[in-house]
Amino acid sequence: MPEYRVFSLDRQGRILEGFNAICADDKEACKLLEQSPRVGTRAEIWSGNRFVAKVVMPAQPAIVVPPPAGSQG
Repeated sequence: MPEYRVFSLDRQGRILEGFNAICADDKEACKLLEQSPRVGTRAEIWSGNRFVAKVVMPAQPAIVVPPPAGSQG
């Protein structure tokens, strides 16, 4: 089974962290990103020196919490 390297990227494309994964194929490696809490909103997958995929996941929607009733703000 091939070995893959998954890189979590910041908004400028710089590597924040990386981890190794062994997957059956490229499709399984890409699916791994959907299930991994270690990966942020941008990531790249490599197999050796072969670029496999770049993934940009949608950011989580903002949660707006209104101030308590009667407060000034």
